[in-house]
Amino acid sequence: MFNEGPNDTIFISKQKEELTILPTERSGEDIYISVGNINEEKENYNIVALSNWKQVPFENNELVGNVLVNPGERKVFKFKLPFVKANSNFQVIALPRPYEVSEEDYESTRAEGSMRAVIKP
Repeated sequence: MFNEGPNDTIFISKQKEELTILPTERSGEDIYISVGNINEEKENYNIVALSNWKQVPFENNELVGNVLVNPGERKVFKFKLPFVKANSNFQVIALPRPYEVSEEDYESTRAEGSMRAVIKP
């Protein structure tokens, strides 16, 4: 968990401590998924990872990750990129308040996406 530095909602990076744009990376390499909270209350997120627009699992073959982030914090998770046979888009999506969706609560209906990266074979 980090309390200093940039605090984007969802970000993928090669470094754990520093958020730097990851334009490309090789199959099977480790990257870091950062989930931040700039709100004044705790925020719950479901996160999904997509490779070539198909959902790929997190650890333990779970297709959806869940994280609770305190205000002003950033939680960081190690993630192994999937193996691909051709260049593939990769993106992670964060869905806030996944079990509290309401038309009256705009924040619960939005999705945040990381910048897209390319996974190379």
